[in-house]
Amino acid sequence: INYIIIAGSSGGHILPAISLINNLSDTKKKIVFITNAEGLKFIPLINNEDCIVKVFEQSNKIKIIFSQFTNCSHYFLKNKNVKVIGFGGFLSVMPIFLGRLFNFILKHNLIYIHEQNMIYGLANKINYFFTNYSFISFPRTKLKKKKYMLVIILKKILNLIILNSQERLKFF
Repeated sequence: INYIIIAGSSGGHILPAISLINNLSDTKKKIVFITNAEGLKFIPLINNEDCIVKVFEQSNKIKIIFSQFTNCSHYFLKNKNVKVIGFGGFLSVMPIFLGRLFNFILKHNLIYIHEQNMIYGLANKINYFFTNYSFISFPRTKLKKKKYMLVIILKKILNLIILNSQERLKFF
């Protein structure tokens, strides 16, 4: 496997990924395209015979995480110098994290993300910590320093936890 391309959740994530897959058809490199149930309807648009499609159809996000962990670990253990390209969405977080994690085992993977919006989505804000390169559609978009972004993400997670606990208290 030379490339692992991940896109899910919407056509805004999936269509740019499929465009890249089709553009890589001349290279004759092996590609794994990871998507979810929403991505199934776009599969006929892939015109690359060297592309393997892996669909995660679980509705439970915890099950998706464990399933991705086992499947993607297998790809990273068997291959060196994999280029991992995430196009956003929840589905991209675990493979990008694993790509970076396996770099500690001298695998030399390169990690890329693509953000098609002016403001980074939550998944790409997390992925940003693990990437070598980030491609953006809006060249004037400025990213905050990684430490500052970590604080923002942690604050969002804490706010969600606090709001959920307050809602539970109101219920009782």
